[in-house]
Amino acid sequence: MGLENLLAGLRAFGTDQLLYETVLPARRASFAPWPDWVGEDLQAGLSAAGIDRLWEHQASCANALHSGQDVMVTTGTGSGKSLAAWLAFLARHAHTKDADTYLEGARPTALYLAPTKALARDQAAALHRWSGLADLDLQVAPVDGDSPGEVKKWARASADIVLTNPDFLHFAIMRGHELWRPFLRGLSLVVIDEAHYYRGVLGANVALILRRLHRLARHYHAQPVFALLSATTANPADHGANLLGGDRTLKVIDHDSSGSGAHTVLVWRPPVIDASDPASWDNQNPWEENDPILRQKEDFTLENPELSGNDAPGNPADKHDEGPRYPAIWEGGRLLAQLVNDGGRVLVFAPSRQGVETIAQVARDQLSTRNPALMSRVAAYRGGYLPEERRQLEKDLRKGILQGLSATSALELGIDISGLDATITCSWPGTRASFFQQIGRSGRAGQDGIGILVVSDNPLDDFLANHPEEIFRSVEAIVFDTENPFVSAPQLLCAAAELPLKSEDISLFGEGSAQIMSDLLQQGLLIERPAGLCFDITKPFSPWEAVKIRGDLGQVQIIEAESAQVVGTVDSSRADSVLHPDAIYVHQGRVWQVSARDEDTAQVVPGPKMLRTRANTDTSISILSEEATPITHPQGVSWHYGRIEVQNTVTSFDLLRLPGHVYQATFQLDCPTRTLQTTGTWFTLEEKVVKQLQLNEEQLLGGGLHAAEHALIGMLPLVATCDRWDLGGLSLTQHLQTDLPTVFIYDGTAGGAGFSRHGFRQLATWLDLTFRQVNECPCKEGCPRCIHSPKCGNGNEMLSKSAGRDLLEFLLSLFKGETAAF
Repeated sequence: MGLENLLAGLRAFGTDQLLYETVLPARRASFAPWPDWVGEDLQAGLSAAGIDRLWEHQASCANALHSGQDVMVTTGTGSGKSLAAWLAFLARHAHTKDADTYLEGARPTALYLAPTKALARDQAAALHRWSGLADLDLQVAPVDGDSPGEVKKWARASADIVLTNPDFLHFAIMRGHELWRPFLRGLSLVVIDEAHYYRGVLGANVALILRRLHRLARHYHAQPVFALLSATTANPADHGANLLGGDRTLKVIDHDSSGSGAHTVLVWRPPVIDASDPASWDNQNPWEENDPILRQKEDFTLENPELSGNDAPGNPADKHDEGPRYPAIWEGGRLLAQLVNDGGRVLVFAPSRQGVETIAQVARDQLSTRNPALMSRVAAYRGGYLPEERRQLEKDLRKGILQGLSATSALELGIDISGLDATITCSWPGTRASFFQQIGRSGRAGQDGIGILVVSDNPLDDFLANHPEEIFRSVEAIVFDTENPFVSAPQLLCAAAELPLKSEDISLFGEGSAQIMSDLLQQGLLIERPAGLCFDITKPFSPWEAVKIRGDLGQVQIIEAESAQVVGTVDSSRADSVLHPDAIYVHQGRVWQVSARDEDTAQVVPGPKMLRTRANTDTSISILSEEATPITHPQGVSWHYGRIEVQNTVTSFDLLRLPGHVYQATFQLDCPTRTLQTTGTWFTLEEKVVKQLQLNEEQLLGGGLHAAEHALIGMLPLVATCDRWDLGGLSLTQHLQTDLPTVFIYDGTAGGAGFSRHGFRQLATWLDLTFRQVNECPCKEGCPRCIHSPKCGNGNEMLSKSAGRDLLEFLLSLFKGETAAF
């Protein structure tokens, strides 16, 4: 079935759910001649692979790398970034492989880094193919932590190209760099694929790992050039320079000259839950309650909105119906079944592993009554499957044996799967870059495609549903902080363990590294030697193991008490809230109750099906220092940014009864206090502001501050590359240090990740987006689309939408056009 027929079927299928439709026009390709340094044999081999000529941006990138210049390429999915990065290296290899001067141990080598193992394998397959067709005899080694010892040994000694991930680079190559000397001596190219993926704590760690790699290459007299391949970003030059550090400058190539088919983009909202339907979501309940991203179904009552003058048919505000809606993952399963039934080939993106399984199951259930023969043509793809299972799924999707596949973002990141008709994105993926990467998976090789965004009931998704034009604005800036001491200190210990730290390394690691080195020296973790500062090897720990590349992602295992089987895991940061003693935990439809808990495990027994628990948290914040000049306004508002300490204690839990989560009782808990030093932004209100906004009653003041806090957290991801689960917040009618009503928004990572700082810098934009969402949401008292938060420690109590809206409008009027300087 053609795309027009698929689109017609979707329009008929979702008359009330289709909020917006637009077409991104096709783009004509522009080409450039082969560089004169590309030999005839290599040209012939690439031509046999279907590459007869280069797009202009490919030639520009290849020429820059050939001349020894670092490059940042930010073009769309399927634009041939890989060939652009590899062409100069392939040409050099073709020129030297048979020369007498090609000495063992001095061969040119290349390192490729990808965020996922699947992407590295996909890249290895392409390199093997090009090598065979051009008779290059390239030795290509995809290796990671799971690779057998003999593969790693062979890669160290014989590989021309090593394809891996930042984790293996950190834990294996740099930790054992003397074993990797033959490879590192010839290092001439480093390719960082999907560079936009590296943000927050992960971005900071990867940036410091790359700087350590640069030190080691210099030590072995190698001078590699760096090729950073990325989806479109708002700050490609800054992002690339921040990743590489030092005084390295990059050539930015951001004009996409590849051909592209037209893409029809649909914005889709799930229908209202029909509680009377025996097959409804409420009655089946196949959801993971304790997965934060999947907690999209909230118990709330949405009042009928009062109609405004702008009530013409097709206005997105008309789409707000009374009552909660089905989760995006459920609607994604329905859409998958619809498209597969109509003959389409579809890829669905879910925000979590549990969501992947649910989407596939919902689609199969839908097809069981419509076309049972198609049930076997829908599958799930996620981490946790055996490698051979994932390889077979990728192969079946490429061949068309599978028509529909649900996956996490692993299949967003560049794996070459062509021939897809449509993609479905369940919930906003966090950034515009990710969304366009995902819709770019359909219609590859210049063909047309369909991209569907299924929105959830949360402020950010709802804002985009009502303002779909915002989806197509400039992409977000990528932010991370390489001078976060909680990140940089362990990294500097690794650097000192690899090679002595010297004064010239300060320019590479940043000016703040000098103070951190001094602190580490005073703590006895570094010792001074004639060659520089070295790690004290007598310490009873490994500096490499002390680095948490993706932040502190410790897990608490959930174990069934009777069988000792692992039921699931929860991040340590959330465990006190969802796995406290007697907590009710829902996992894939089964209800469990926590019977015992220690730091790393929680034992569970079957729990009461009609009861739920909700933790109550006591949070306090101390301001440690201000890191920027406050933005003050004479009308009585001051906005700040700095370092803070957050203390969280789960103090009690409420017992609730279904349906409706009706309150039954509160039980006290004795949980430890968790301390987090991080960075945050906060604002204070003077008494005259409280009087002007008529917030004199504590209920109004506290409710307005609380509502503004939730709304600001919900909309910050549209300004910075984060999601609400990366953030925390607290609102107080009187803070001990400021002695004023104060609202804090902070990074939920030790030392900070740069998100709140970016919000402070882009204050006017952040306030504008937040006020618009709260003001335009048609509910009267508040809902998950504006001021309710799924992570609220107070169960979304003491919220005033009207007071929060007035406060946000006042703040916007004061700080419109304001930007902060550091």
